[in-house]
Amino acid sequence: MKNKAIAFLAIPTMVLLSSFNLANADDKSTIKTDGPKQHSEKGGKHRGPSIEKKVERLTKALELSETQKTQVTALFEKQKESRKAGVEQRKALHEAIRSVDVNGADYASQLAKVKQQAGLQAQDRVEKMLTAKKDIQKILTAEQFKKFEEMKDKMKDKMKKGKKHHKHEKN
Repeated sequence: MKNKAIAFLAIPTMVLLSSFNLANADDKSTIKTDGPKQHSEKGGKHRGPSIEKKVERLTKALELSETQKTQVTALFEKQKESRKAGVEQRKALHEAIRSVDVNGADYASQLAKVKQQAGLQAQDRVEKMLTAKKDIQKILTAEQFKKFEEMKDKMKDKMKKGKKHHKHEKN
């Protein structure tokens, strides 16, 4: 019974985390260094290129106009704030998971609350992803958007190939 309960608790969490990772695949770039991990000026881990660099890359690849550059920059800033809120939501979810008393008399209700919280977060994440897609589509021309989607697909393929080399073999 405990194993089933843990599985039911772990599945929404894994879905949430994997959807977050897939959704942000195009936001991150791999940085290879010979030294220790890079950190930003603010002291956090370096997570990829800055908004300015992303906009520069898109400008070059998609030949964005000045108006489009401004709109894309604003969109990326909005998404950055949204991701920060998502981090706080995930922290709250993980805290809720840790606080579940698996031996408690009200375990079923605790589990239901955590599952509901995880489900709502997953729904929110999907909505944000689709809204972002719709927003970028409004900014770009049809041709630019097609090329943008192709760029994202290439990045996903590249990341999948990289992950294959890092999987551990089970004995």
